Amino acid sequence: MPEETADPIFTMWGISAMIASGLFRLFLQPIESEKMTDGPCHKKAAQWSNVVVDPPYLLASDIPSEVWDLLQKQPRRANIVLFSALRIRQEEREGRPPEEGQFWLVCRSRGQVDFILSCTNGPLGTYPICIYTPHPVAQMTETYCRPRLDKLAQALYNHVDRKRVFSVFAFETVSQIFAENWRNLTGLDYKKYYEAKQAFCTKDTFRKAPLMDESELNNVRLAVEKDIEGVAELCFCFAQDSDPFFLTREGAMKEANYLVKHRKVWVHVGKRPGAPDEIASICAVTRESDTVSSITKVYTSPNWRNMGCAMRLVSFVCETLLQTKESVVLYVGHSNKARSVYARTGFMGLVAPYHSFWEDGMDNWLELGFNKDKVDLGHW
Repeated sequence: MPEETADPIFTMWGISAMIASGLFRLFLQPIESEKMTDGPCHKKAAQWSNVVVDPPYLLASDIPSEVWDLLQKQPRRANIVLFSALRIRQEEREGRPPEEGQFWLVCRSRGQVDFILSCTNGPLGTYPICIYTPHPVAQMTETYCRPRLDKLAQALYNHVDRKRVFSVFAFETVSQIFAENWRNLTGLDYKKYYEAKQAFCTKDTFRKAPLMDESELNNVRLAVEKDIEGVAELCFCFAQDSDPFFLTREGAMKEANYLVKHRKVWVHVGKRPGAPDEIASICAVTRESDTVSSITKVYTSPNWRNMGCAMRLVSFVCETLLQTKESVVLYVGHSNKARSVYARTGFMGLVAPYHSFWEDGMDNWLELGFNKDKVDLGHW
């Protein structure tokens, strides 16, 4: 941004004159929207005057305690923002130097936190801009969101290179309005990348898959080093359906090494008489907080589909995770044919008759991506 010059009104002479005339006190007095004359223009001014965005928090340890409290109060909905903040804060506590370009923006009105924006990196690349709100989705109207997201987009624009912002992921309305604002600021058009429902499974809703034969029990397990090549193959195939986040073979191998080394991927091993064992299906869990784990990748090889591999694997992973966690969450694309598989496992919020209610963690989310030829694509 170009260096700004001082406004003449803030010269020493100007300030002295204002103090003498009493205008300085008037200038510093906050606008009380309740006292403003009624009317469309005044109402819009009142909306904007009550909205502020904190200066960027460059360290996770600098995020205010009330913001942490909000994130941890809704760990299912906040799982992306919360997980990255927890991971980065732990790295800071271990003395690791913070990565450049990571920060959080907090938008408030009347002292209340309305939105938390994260610009962070994952182990394998940069994350999208993620926006969390502690408020119910019904509150995310055009009137409510517009003044807040306008200021949030402007604050992001003032702090980051536009090439860093390759996509935004949030509630549908929030993503849409934010993307419009970002396009107005940068000239970058956007398109729909991913529409999904967030769903969750708890100990109460979990349904165990049909038991496997005794000979198959060892076929579903946490991945180990010898599985890396098979996991990499399925990571590569998964990415081919994830436009524009494709992976090279090298990138898939890097991802597989990370997942296996950090014990974040489970496998279903396929066995056929006279043939070598094959990784039939994978299930990755890469975002975890104290009470919630998030399934982030499920993929079955075309050679092993329609055999129940994914359902057995997801069931096993959920049963394992729910021994220490309160919930398992995942995002399921609206057109994903596996919705019924997740629903039968106990994930709420996907299809009838497996749910008949709504609560936190059953929301529609939208990722909108900006002109991929003019941004630096990340990986998540």
